[in-house]
Amino acid sequence: MKAELEARFLFGDEVLKRLETLRGELAFLNTYTNAMIADPHLPDRNNIIQQKYKCLKGLANWSLNTVQVFAPYIRLTQKQRNVWWPF
Repeated sequence: MKAELEARFLFGDEVLKRLETLRGELAFLNTYTNAMIADPHLPDRNNIIQQKYKCLKGLANWSLNTVQVFAPYIRLTQKQRNVWWPF
């Protein structure tokens, strides 16, 4: 959440949306732990298992999907001078 709050000053809406999605996935995984899903009396258990799988798959591919969103902001386009400046 801290990174998301600080990112709003540095990045555009697409990065903020990606961070919000990440926060939502992490909150879901924190809520529906394996112990909780193991309860056979959990309402809508099959859908929760599918959603958890989707979140885990999204997190596994997070870096691949996010590089394209962050790249325009992180790309260094200014070249370094060959001259050494002592001050």
